[in-house]
Amino acid sequence: MLGVWTAVAVAGVGLAILIATIALTLIAVRPSMDQATADLLVQNSVDNLDLPTGGSGVAVDTSQSVVPELTPVADLQPAPEGEVHVVYAPDTGAPIARDYQAKYEVHLEVLENVCEIDAANGVKIDMWGYRVDGDSEVV
Repeated sequence: MLGVWTAVAVAGVGLAILIATIALTLIAVRPSMDQATADLLVQNSVDNLDLPTGGSGVAVDTSQSVVPELTPVADLQPAPEGEVHVVYAPDTGAPIARDYQAKYEVHLEVLENVCEIDAANGVKIDMWGYRVDGDSEVV
């Protein structure tokens, strides 16, 4: 009986190898696309996206660096008084109107609490967050 099962297994492996060979042969003989056609298809797809930059067919200037010229830390001036640098979500601060680099300090207090997720089942989780130093409200 063992000989029969061995013969069936060998036949199955042989059949699998035959199927794989035929599949690879069919894939290998498919006509391929030349590079110019591929580039044209990609460009047409990108142009159809109508993106606000780059997708309209306008060349993007890559001659300028996107890395800003940084001011040495010792030469930075303090940011103007009243400029908001940190807020709690979902609020956002007012846009910063200055056009120069500046330094500022933000003092944060790190918070750790155990918060209840599902009171009925007693499910709790450790949560981490922050608040601006001096604030008393926990958000």
